[in-house]
Amino acid sequence: MPLYRCLLRVAWGGLVAACSSKQAVGPTSGVNPGDVDGGYARHLTDLTQSEREQLCDWTAKAGGGYGTSVVCDGGLFVSNFADQQACLDAFLGACDTVTVPEWEACRNLEVSDPCALYLYTAPECASVARCMGRTDGGPAPEPEAGPDGS
Repeated sequence: MPLYRCLLRVAWGGLVAACSSKQAVGPTSGVNPGDVDGGYARHLTDLTQSEREQLCDWTAKAGGGYGTSVVCDGGLFVSNFADQQACLDAFLGACDTVTVPEWEACRNLEVSDPCALYLYTAPECASVARCMGRTDGGPAPEPEAGPDGS
């Protein structure tokens, strides 16, 4: 039985998961994570366009490539982003609370058992799950005005 890899995401109010057959990929994306030991890990919103593209490509490759899919036991259909643009549009630019190391750690766990729904159960994925609860793939929400309107 092949090993499958997944990325779960919430988009347009529904659950979409990304899974595909295993491909050799490194444990990190190669995107500069910042000074993790010094307490400053870079957030996804800190990344340049080319770094976001690189992170999307790594995320897809870890899951078997863009556009791949599988059906898990119980009928859950899981699929990778269709292409890089779909990944970029999803939420990478809106997750201002998720760091590069957190994204990579969650993704690595997700691909270890794609149908386990680690996004919702694992501590490694807590920051990603919280971010996805705030955005459906659109731009980051504007800060709310305080009581004095500012």
